[in-house]
Amino acid sequence: QNSFQDNVSVRFFPEGGQLVQNLKSRVAFQATGKDGKGIDISGYIRNEEGDTVSQFSTLKFGIGSFSFTPLPGVRYEAVVSYLGKHSRHPIPVVHANGYVLNVNALNNAKLHVVISRAGIEATDTMVLFIHTRNRIKLVQATTLKDGVGGFLIDRNKLDEGISHFTVFNGK
Repeated sequence: QNSFQDNVSVRFFPEGGQLVQNLKSRVAFQATGKDGKGIDISGYIRNEEGDTVSQFSTLKFGIGSFSFTPLPGVRYEAVVSYLGKHSRHPIPVVHANGYVLNVNALNNAKLHVVISRAGIEATDTMVLFIHTRNRIKLVQATTLKDGVGGFLIDRNKLDEGISHFTVFNGK
């Protein structure tokens, strides 16, 4: 978390918890002013050579998201614009090994959950566990093929509110 001189905070949250090299990730972000309320920003992600690899801007309430695929051995930073001022911000660490979780709405009735794995020697069996307000809503297993696997979820099996998606490997 870094701040502009006028107390603007920009934080980045990779979907699934971490960025993993060579795996496309969605990254949510939140920009707030010194009063803690969301503000409108725009910006881009650039590599150490100065090349832009992704762009972003807030949608509403100072939040938004973007996607990009971090490459091995490359450092990245976010360049953020707010009220004509520019500031550089680090993005979360890119890991050489790990899992990436991605949840996509196919339509109003279905969600597609994709799990990708890179650099990990592990069992290919993955279990998705979903709970809402401490009530188990779904437990489902899949097998990764070439490091990728997925789940198709009926939205009507989930309750209203925030549902937590957790993925476990065979260990």
